[in-house]
Amino acid sequence: MAVENVCKLDEEGFMQKFFSTEGRLNRFRFFIRGFGFGLVSEGLMFLAMDYLWLVVLLGIIGMVPQFTLGIRRVHDLGKSGWWYLLILVPFVNFFFALYILFKKGTEGENEYGPDPLAEQ
Repeated sequence: MAVENVCKLDEEGFMQKFFSTEGRLNRFRFFIRGFGFGLVSEGLMFLAMDYLWLVVLLGIIGMVPQFTLGIRRVHDLGKSGWWYLLILVPFVNFFFALYILFKKGTEGENEYGPDPLAEQ
């Protein structure tokens, strides 16, 4: 895969990137988007730490994009989005998180959409 393909901006809008469960998400984009959104979310929560209700609200709102990114990542592995609920199971969640972070997605098109790494 060429470096240009990894670094190019895709045509997805903000809502499609963070709030849609449709399609697939490769490892690199999953990590970058999750890490970036996590930094922004934690930064906002730090700024609001004097107001507990606001921190709780931001935490709940911040979980939605993390879940949708995870569901799209699980789709890339060829599994149903319901598998992402394993992230809520203590002890299992650690190994499941490693699995979805490092396991290469299915090559070619699967039932959830085209391969995100396919050259277009």
